[in-house]
Amino acid sequence: TPSFNATTSTLVLGVRSDMQKDLALTFVVSVTNPPAMQPAGAVALAVSGTSPLATAVPATPAAVGGDLYDPMRTICPLGWRSPGEGLACEPCPDGTFSGDSLTRDFSACQACPNEHHTTVLASVLLSACRCKPGYTGPDGGSACTVCAAGQYKEDAGPGECLPCPANTDSPAGSGPLTDCKCNL
Repeated sequence: TPSFNATTSTLVLGVRSDMQKDLALTFVVSVTNPPAMQPAGAVALAVSGTSPLATAVPATPAAVGGDLYDPMRTICPLGWRSPGEGLACEPCPDGTFSGDSLTRDFSACQACPNEHHTTVLASVLLSACRCKPGYTGPDGGSACTVCAAGQYKEDAGPGECLPCPANTDSPAGSGPLTDCKCNL
């Protein structure tokens, strides 16, 4: 916890990411102390907690690596993308993921394979891609198998397709139980 004991103080704040260990940011803030605190007394500042980095960060050789350095490039946290040069980062939308490496294309999110989607924004890994409801198969991009006619599967991801109740039927690829309709 820094103390401010002079007319002006400088606070240097280092920020590290738990997800990207080699990425560190430093913020330098100059503060003018209130007259009531000069010269005696101290003002303490404490900051805690976590927050996603939702703004664009200019590329630097140290953060990206010399071969990839481009000062106009936007570096976004994992699971995020920049829609254009110098624009703020936004989370990768449903059905996409960013990849888990600083060598990826920082401006794009990759689409999940066919019949897969993600259940949360800002997904990082291919393993976050799950088979959609009405399909079954392992997480992570392997082929999804459509639930046959007369079956349904409400949840995303692996699991069994369930038979419709007696005297009901559903089209192939049905997700909710309400897709099972009475036979006429």
